[in-house]
Amino acid sequence: MKPILYPTLLALTMSGIGSQAQTKATWGDEFKMNKKSTDLAVLAVDKTGEYLEESHEEARMFRGYHKSSELVKLSPQLTEVYRNDFDKELRGKDFEQFMYIQDKLWMFATVYDKHERTTVLFAAEVDKNTGKLVDTWNMVNKWQKEEKNEALRFRIKANDDSTKIILTATYEGKETNRYELQALDPQSLKPIGQLMGISNEFDPKTYQVEDFVYTSTGNAVVVGRIFDYPDGEKKKAKNLQFKSYNIRIYEPSGKLIKEIATDVDNKYFMTSKLMQVKGELVLAAFYCNDKKRKEVNGMIVERVDPTNGNILMTTKKELNASSITQIDDEEADKKSLKKTDGDDDDGLSANLRFNRFYITPDNGLLILAERYHNWIVTSTSYGGSMGMTSTTTYDDYESGDIYMTKINTNGQIDWMHVLPKSQFESIILSSSMGPSVGFSMSYYFKPESGRPFYSGYGSIATQNHVHLYFNDREENGDILEPGHKIKTINNNFNKTAFYEIDLDMTTGKYTRRMLFSNRDVPNAMPRLGVVLNGTMYVTGKEGRKTAVGKLEVKE
Repeated sequence: MKPILYPTLLALTMSGIGSQAQTKATWGDEFKMNKKSTDLAVLAVDKTGEYLEESHEEARMFRGYHKSSELVKLSPQLTEVYRNDFDKELRGKDFEQFMYIQDKLWMFATVYDKHERTTVLFAAEVDKNTGKLVDTWNMVNKWQKEEKNEALRFRIKANDDSTKIILTATYEGKETNRYELQALDPQSLKPIGQLMGISNEFDPKTYQVEDFVYTSTGNAVVVGRIFDYPDGEKKKAKNLQFKSYNIRIYEPSGKLIKEIATDVDNKYFMTSKLMQVKGELVLAAFYCNDKKRKEVNGMIVERVDPTNGNILMTTKKELNASSITQIDDEEADKKSLKKTDGDDDDGLSANLRFNRFYITPDNGLLILAERYHNWIVTSTSYGGSMGMTSTTTYDDYESGDIYMTKINTNGQIDWMHVLPKSQFESIILSSSMGPSVGFSMSYYFKPESGRPFYSGYGSIATQNHVHLYFNDREENGDILEPGHKIKTINNNFNKTAFYEIDLDMTTGKYTRRMLFSNRDVPNAMPRLGVVLNGTMYVTGKEGRKTAVGKLEVKE
């Protein structure tokens, strides 16, 4: 058992560029998670404490697995205030999710009527001080399937500035892609404006929504990915290959305003991120110079008018082999044991994704991205007199280099840095006796989860700097740029250290320091951190043992 350092301070004074930045880490008391828990997420932080969601899946007869969650609140001193599973309140309903927005904490649940083929969404406010429901359940929305074999998928999330809740839904199994978007008032959950209906002409089997962006003008942007079947291959989902991006802007009535070109001047988008920044849409993408999209050749950033979809400015930055980190061969071999060709659920060979955008002190834009890959591996063994199978499914994650790019006010790229990082994390999803079944995933409508737990990174912006936090092997502690071989973390995060990058957002200069060792605290999960007033709250977990820490940054 690791010694827990609480409320002892793990403090480190850092020499920043142009200023002194001090980071102080504090860990609270250790507590145990439920035996059935499979996930832990930080919902929100306010002046009264921190809210955690401890989730687990439970089997339902003829309905597969369903998620249920406990709400846990910790005080500012990181001690437990209350814990509530809402089992009584949820009787007859299926839990969907919690949402903290505009100082309110909501709980959403559904009721499905198989005879009427209707799904009704309910919500109730949770008293943040007591963890109990403020009032009774209120109906938020109702969907009805036209056909029995249709599958309703929906998602509840806040828009970029948390001024609205956006309720998005689709029916899988239909011959066309049709989506519904409804804005809700965060205080009352009453509808804002009319229901927006959007459809397109693509085959639902080869079209996948990556994101919806609800703009400040009331328009909606749908970011989709189109796949196709290679010549000579059977038309099965496992054979689909990514073909191109499709980005369209729609007005509130659902009418198409404009389609944004994603493959221009022999630059072919491989992965992208669209965000609303100060009233404008910013589109960032990694591109390839070849239609086959086998490798990343550069990055492109476009500013887009959210009203009409016109491109206001475009800038490009080429990437070459010098920006690729070399991985220690021995560690790479270990990591590749479970991975097989075709396991990439993203459909991309070069796996890069965008994470965060920050406004810099000189009104530029800092873009953070990461090399990332997620795939599913199912191991099956056969035996028994009845021919049953024993199946174990793994959810594998590979989190690598961090890309840090500064865009100036003229839309040009001032600098780009690549920070070497190599993490591998494998999580057991299920282990069961029964017939072997396939595994499918939906992208935008895929249920939220806290996975991966320990890989990836978290970030927090102060006045002049961005601080990045991640776990790494101590052998990599002095590596700041490509050109050196690095060691991979191969699931053993309890033998790693917790590092901080102090990045000057204007000059691009940065330093690296170790804050503490994960041997002394429950393994830190920086990617799941939540930021409030210059402090990042992170969770540490080792088995069922959990503790919460806070990283206080001052300039």
